[in-house]
Amino acid sequence: MTEATIQSTAATPLAASPLAAFAAVQGGVSLQERPLCGKITLRGELGDAGFVAACEQALGAAPQASLAPPQALSAGTLYWMGPNEWLLHCELSEVPTLLTALAQAAQGAHLAAVDVSDYYLVLRLQGADARDVLTRGTPLDVHPQVFTAGEAVNTRFAKCSVLLHAVADDCFDLQVRWSHAEYLWQFIEQAASQYNG
Repeated sequence: MTEATIQSTAATPLAASPLAAFAAVQGGVSLQERPLCGKITLRGELGDAGFVAACEQALGAAPQASLAPPQALSAGTLYWMGPNEWLLHCELSEVPTLLTALAQAAQGAHLAAVDVSDYYLVLRLQGADARDVLTRGTPLDVHPQVFTAGEAVNTRFAKCSVLLHAVADDCFDLQVRWSHAEYLWQFIEQAASQYNG
């Protein structure tokens, strides 16, 4: 990792969502695309005092290495993605400002921040039977005593890599790459159809 690697796609117009033509699924289990938000991948070492200080200065807190729950920061919501990697969800309009703040705060620290706002989208699955729908696509144990409200974890779902966030007991956000979104939507829609008959 080079020192203070900051990349932004802010000057590039965001393409229309691959799900723009898909109507929200309504019924006992609902499915809809969440509004586009800013997303910044952040990499660095928690053992690096410069990285921690830069994050504290630019984001308001040091990242934590924890699966759950995501960190609520003044800058947005920070998800732990794995060793030395986090994903910040923020207001789309704030992405350039946050990237600039991270670059200025880095001061030689080993830190990488990349705008991935139009690389991922988020689907919201909601309803009393939402956990049953999840069991059809993921090996993760999503029983409410195991995967509790507030937790977020990287997992596989219908052969796709997703960030699964239990927003509430019956409400889940699945973050997926744009290139997999149509496939994932159709998989979930089919799985939910038996609850929406």
